[in-house]
Amino acid sequence: MSMSALVRALLVLAVPLAGVPVRAEVIPGRWEKLEQQRQNLPLIITLRSGERLKATYQGTTLDALLLRPFGGGETQIPKTDVLRIETVVGDGVGDGVLWGAGIAFGVVALGAVISCAGGGPCEGSEGAAGQVAVGGPPAAAIGALLGLVIDGVHKKREVLYQAPQEAPSGNP
Repeated sequence: MSMSALVRALLVLAVPLAGVPVRAEVIPGRWEKLEQQRQNLPLIITLRSGERLKATYQGTTLDALLLRPFGGGETQIPKTDVLRIETVVGDGVGDGVLWGAGIAFGVVALGAVISCAGGGPCEGSEGAAGQVAVGGPPAAAIGALLGLVIDGVHKKREVLYQAPQEAPSGNP
């Protein structure tokens, strides 16, 4: 398997995975998940009007969300105005490096087995094991770098509150 074919195979596998969203389990209309968070946690708040705010969490009251906008004093937003609340979750890059290296090494191994099964040379250094021994480490290094880059730029968000969907109006 040539190096350019290997790089193409890695990109075909890795690029779709880079856009996979993180789905946090939250019960629509329930504030408990947000209320369990530490004070001063950075939040991204989407209001029903479509406006997005970035602020730190200060707490809640029965009817309001208490926030401190960046560079400002504490403010309150009525809970009824809030559509969604998210926070950016920290994620180490180690898992991306391991996944990238493992997938790349696996692609080389699979390519070697397919090559051997398809009538290619299967003896000595040109056999499947030889191909993996030669191509596996460089592929794993490229995959690890690709995994590092993807994991480093991919910000995961956790949903802390989601407003319940409103029933369509006009129903009898």
